[in-house]
Amino acid sequence: MGVFKIIEDRLMKEGKTGIILLREELEAQKHRASDTLYDGFKATVRGGGDKIVMSVRNKAPYMWLVNDGAKSNGVNATYQAISDWTFKKENKGELKFTGEHSRNNFINKVKKALENRYLTAGGDKVAPRRYFFINIVVANIRKSGAKSRIKRDLNKQIQKYIGYNKKEKPLKVAIS
Repeated sequence: MGVFKIIEDRLMKEGKTGIILLREELEAQKHRASDTLYDGFKATVRGGGDKIVMSVRNKAPYMWLVNDGAKSNGVNATYQAISDWTFKKENKGELKFTGEHSRNNFINKVKKALENRYLTAGGDKVAPRRYFFINIVVANIRKSGAKSRIKRDLNKQIQKYIGYNKKEKPLKVAIS
């Protein structure tokens, strides 16, 4: 695809910016424990036919559960997985227990809550926002001027491709 380097570079830059914003929102919503979701984002730019597409993906199997939160029907989390998560949160200073008994009670309550509804009731008290991190980031990207930056670089790419001379009347291209 190297023929369209200007637009490829712009799309990749916007994708990387999107990943930064997704990570910031995960942090704001306190959705970091193992960092599998946080570190799992990848931006790619692909071209073919009449399209150049930038996508941001994540292979974490629970990404949509974290995003959709209360809309989901629950998740089957093992005691061990919740225990591991609990210890990571303790190490970060986000959870504190008086002893092993209180930790086990907490783990069992979280397990039961997750089985009934992802996220837990206590999760609502952790951060001001707990749901729809993807939706929030997409809305912020729309407000950021990304579309204008992409349009600008698309025009530059087309002008370069057709050998546009700056003394001539500029080309304008509309995208949607």
